[in-house]
Amino acid sequence: VRERRWAACDGRGVAAWDGLPARMAAHVEAGPGASPRFGAVVIDEAQDLLPSIFRVVLALQAGRDENLLVLGDAAQNVYRSGFRWGHTGLRP
Repeated sequence: VRERRWAACDGRGVAAWDGLPARMAAHVEAGPGASPRFGAVVIDEAQDLLPSIFRVVLALQAGRDENLLVLGDAAQNVYRSGFRWGHTGLRP
């Protein structure tokens, strides 16, 4: 079912919901800004996000992870995405 859905989306030139973050990351990483777009970013429930979401945030912030507040608890991973803090690209 998933493969058919992805093929149908590709045929229409749109991203399937679970492929959208990766496409967004590729788009913003192709032309990252010279300076952060936001003064501060708060990410809650980080354990339920894909690594590509963090790539998007970092690209929007010109590769800087200053002024980011990231909250999460891997023990509460609802979607069982295999979340690891090391996948975020953030500095400790």
